[in-house]
Formats: sequence, C-alpha cells, structure tokens
Amino acid sequence: MKRQILTTGITLGMLMILAQPVLAQPNMEKGGKADKGMNLKTELNLSPQQEAQMQSLRLDLEKRMIPLKAELETRKLEMKELNLAEKPNKKKLLAQIDEINVAKVKMDKEKLEHRLAVREILTPEQQKVFAQKQMKRGKKSKCGERDDRKRRHHNRQDRF
Repeated sequence: MKRQILTTGITLGMLMILAQPVLAQPNMEKGGKADKGMNLKTELNLSPQQEAQMQSLRLDLEKRMIPLKAELETRKLEMKELNLAEKPNKKKLLAQIDEINVAKVKMDKEKLEHRLAVREILTPEQQKVFAQKQMKRGKKSKCGERDDRKRRHHNRQDRF
C-alpha cells in the first residue's frame, strides 16, 4: 500500500513538473505571438499573393539574421572574456563595444530593408495600416526595452 502511494505521488510530481513549461507558454488566442501575426494579416486584408510574398520575405529575413545574431553573440562573449581578465584592457574593451554596435547596426539595417520590402508589396491603404501598427509597436517596444535595460542593469549590480 505504501509503495502504491509513493509511486502515485512520484508520478503526480513528475506530471506537474512536465506540465509547467506547457502552462508557461504565451496564450496564442489572446495576445500571444501567433495572434499578433494573424491580427496584422486580417487588418491588412492581404491577398493570397501578398501573403505568399510576405512569407517569402519573412523567411529570407530569418535566414539573413542567423549569421548576424551569431556574430552579435560572439562579440558579446568576447566582451565577457575581456571583462574577466585579471587586468581588463580599456582600449580593447572600448573596441569591443564598437564591434558589438557594428553587429547591432547590421541587424537593424536588415530589419529596415525587410520593412521597406514589405511596404512595396502593400497597397497605399494597407501601407497606412502597416505604418500605424509599426508606430504602436515601436512605442511598446521602446518602453519595454527601457524597462528591460533597467532590470538587466539592476541584476548586474547585484552580481558584484
């Protein structure tokens, strides 16, 4: 009897642990990432041809971003290595910051190229809706970035 209770308890515990990641996923019906893409698609009232072109552009952007993201992460790791040195070299650290910013600028330029290519596919009416969505998204993202930067800065201070 005790063995059955123990087995049942362990099984339930494992189920709870395994269920946590599923429950932590964003709600795709209300406010999740998938919902936002569908919302934009319906608001723009894209034709099937436009949808295909948008998907192609999105995939091309993702492909181009892979090496750029890898470059940025590599530069950040190099920065960590420089910071971990017994006597950090200020000149090398400043140069590394420049390298990180170059990588970020490359990514920003790719994103801009993508947005401009998307606009070319859209009709003038669709472009207005797209521009409004971009402005709203920019405001939300900028606030979120600021908050996130403060949080990361605060966490860094806690580490030292």
